[in-house]
Amino acid sequence: MRRWMLAAVVAGMAQGAQAADLPDLSDLPVLRGGITDGLSASTVNWQGAYVGGHIGYSSGTDDFSSATQSLSNFVFRNTNLQDVSSSVALLGKAHPNGTSFGGFVGYNAQWDDAVLGIEANYSRLSSFSASSSASYGPVNTGKACSAASAVDTCTEILALNGNASANVTDVLTLRGRAGWSIGNFMPYMFGGVALGRADIYRSVTPTVQGLHIASDGSTQTYRNTLSQFQPTYDGGNGVFMYGYTAGIGLETMLIGGLFARAEYEYVHFTKVKDIDIQINTVRAGLGYKF
Repeated sequence: MRRWMLAAVVAGMAQGAQAADLPDLSDLPVLRGGITDGLSASTVNWQGAYVGGHIGYSSGTDDFSSATQSLSNFVFRNTNLQDVSSSVALLGKAHPNGTSFGGFVGYNAQWDDAVLGIEANYSRLSSFSASSSASYGPVNTGKACSAASAVDTCTEILALNGNASANVTDVLTLRGRAGWSIGNFMPYMFGGVALGRADIYRSVTPTVQGLHIASDGSTQTYRNTLSQFQPTYDGGNGVFMYGYTAGIGLETMLIGGLFARAEYEYVHFTKVKDIDIQINTVRAGLGYKF
């Protein structure tokens, strides 16, 4: 009996010595900080600061419908043609598309499986440009000419040529995030403000003539009557815009603090130079949480 007890004691001491020699796996960089205290072993710790980069593809809508109206109103200010020109939606919509690349930085706070965060996201767009051009008229406005002979009746004939273009180069969004940790995955949604920069140009070229009808009604001729109306241009490079952003995404923790993400983002800028710009973007990225 004594020999059995002695053998058991020796075996226990040997096992204890072997365990003391084994490395502490919980201290490996891959596992350190991966699980928050008090959470289940399947819940990833998303809390902390993070940085990363992304690539994406964007498509959008540039609405140029009212891009030239303010220019026309300026050209025909204080004349009887202003109310006519202000009602003309000369241009239409265009649909640009292009690729983008950029980076992001943010911070997450976590309560159990709920994750809230704030993030700054920058994208540099490539060839995200669109343009529209169109003509209106000539039409008889029914407005009396400003200069007509005593023996003629005269109405003004109006024609407009318009052009507009927009090339969005940079987009910066500041957004809040709300996510839910599910194993190694975290679906999230976000919303916030958007700032942008674009190269924007627009122009309108007016042509005004008079339709003269002789007193006997037999002769009709066009004559230039208001040559003071000149082409008008507006715009420039690096025009700043602001608006809002919203979207959804999914992140997955790969190893240690390295994670991958995929997301969809919608950005809508308020009108700039009377142009309405909307952008839809899908992107993929890699990041690291500290």
